[in-house]
Amino acid sequence: MYKSKGKALDLFTNENTRDEFRKLYDVVGDIITLPEFVQSQFSQATGKGRKFGKMRFVKPLKMAEIRPGTNYPTEHQMDLAGSLPIAAAFRELLELKGDRYCWRVDYKKVFPIAEEELYKVLLSKSRTVKVVNALGADTEYWTQASNIVLRAKDEALSATRARRQEPEEEAEAESEGPEDSTEDRKARLAAERADPALRLRRKAIQGLMAIGLSEQEAEESLKKVPSQKE
Repeated sequence: MYKSKGKALDLFTNENTRDEFRKLYDVVGDIITLPEFVQSQFSQATGKGRKFGKMRFVKPLKMAEIRPGTNYPTEHQMDLAGSLPIAAAFRELLELKGDRYCWRVDYKKVFPIAEEELYKVLLSKSRTVKVVNALGADTEYWTQASNIVLRAKDEALSATRARRQEPEEEAEAESEGPEDSTEDRKARLAAERADPALRLRRKAIQGLMAIGLSEQEAEESLKKVPSQKE
C-alpha cells in the first residue's frame, strides 16, 4: 500500500483478498498517511536537542510543506525506508470489531509516549546503516519499533483506565460520608489504587458496620480473621 498503488488496487479487486482489504475502510485514510505523520512529528520536534535533519535518510527542505491529501506540515523529507517500519508498528493499535478495523487507542495519543524511544532507535540506525534502502528490510528495526509502540499502547490504556476509575472512586468516597477532607480522600484513593487490599479491607469494615458493629469492633473482628497464605 505504501510502496505500490497498483499492488493495493490488486488486493482490493482480487476476490480472495477483497474482503480483508475492505475491513480497513474506516482507518485506511490514517494508515496510508502514517509515514507523513511520523515525518511531521519528528520534524516539528527538531531543535529540542535533536538533529533529525542530519540523519542519513533525512533531507532538510528549503521551506515547510504539506503533502497533498494530508495535514501534516514538515521541514524535512524522510526516506520511506526510515519511516515505514515506524508507521507499520502502529498496526499494533488496530482492533477488529465486527467486519471493520478501528483504532483501539488513538495513534496520535500514543506517538508522544513512544516518540523519544523511537527517535533513539532511529538515531542509532542512522549511525550504523550502510545503505539507506536496507533499513526498510531491517527486521531488528521493525521489531524494535513494534515493541516500543506496544509499550506505549499499554501505558496509554492504563492512563485511560485510571482516568475513568477516578470519578467512580470519588463518587463512592463522597457517598460514604463527609468524614475525610478532600486531601485525605485523594490520598486514601491513591493508596488503594497502589494496594487493592486496602480497598477490600475498607469495604469489609463498612459491611460489618452496616450490620451494627462500631468501627472499632469491625476493626477488631478483621484482626481475628487469619490472613490467607500464598
